[in-house]
Amino acid sequence: MRVTAHLVGMHAFVEGFIGCPVLPEPKLILFMIDTGCTNTTILQDDTVRLRLNWRDLQRGESVETANGVVASRCLPEVQLYLPARRGIFNRSICWVSKFYPAMCVLPPESDPEEHIPDLSGSRSLLGMDFLLNFPTWHFKDNKLYLDT
Repeated sequence: MRVTAHLVGMHAFVEGFIGCPVLPEPKLILFMIDTGCTNTTILQDDTVRLRLNWRDLQRGESVETANGVVASRCLPEVQLYLPARRGIFNRSICWVSKFYPAMCVLPPESDPEEHIPDLSGSRSLLGMDFLLNFPTWHFKDNKLYLDT
């Protein structure tokens, strides 16, 4: 199977969907591939964009980020879906999915009702817990191909 990420500068991005009991339907989410991130994480802007009531989520462990240590929350029973291709010449479209008993969520730095962030560049982090399923990576034509 092959997942295709698009390169923007020095970063690779892939769109997918997440579904869980607290979301009424699966939601589109943009992930930045981050090999320095151990666990796939929903970042602050996506917490707001997805309208997650983060105060009601179970407290998670403290997470060390590029901006310092942040107290995380846990989004329960998350199913992550990324579009992929499989078969001869990778022509068949399919979905790669992974179930997370709990996914790390970073709460917003300020109350979103006081400060509504510009969410047009909203992205979260696709961590090594997912990326390790793809042992072969290669770059071509401004894309990163992740293969099983």
